[in-house]
Amino acid sequence: MTEWWNDEQLNELRVEHLRTLAAWHELRPDAADIDAELNDAAKTAKTEAMEAEAAYDARRRELGLL
Repeated sequence: MTEWWNDEQLNELRVEHLRTLAAWHELRPDAADIDAELNDAAKTAKTEAMEAEAAYDARRRELGLL
């Protein structure tokens, strides 16, 4: 299921993300490395979710459910 976000929600999320990053950078000197790892993990998870959704849709098409 795809969740759609409006521009205001996305901007609030971006601001919160920047605040979190700022806090990390104050607390940890290696915050940039940690942030990079988290961003990589998020990208990987998003890619895997998109691939799973595509496979699910393909299977539903095969079964005539779409």
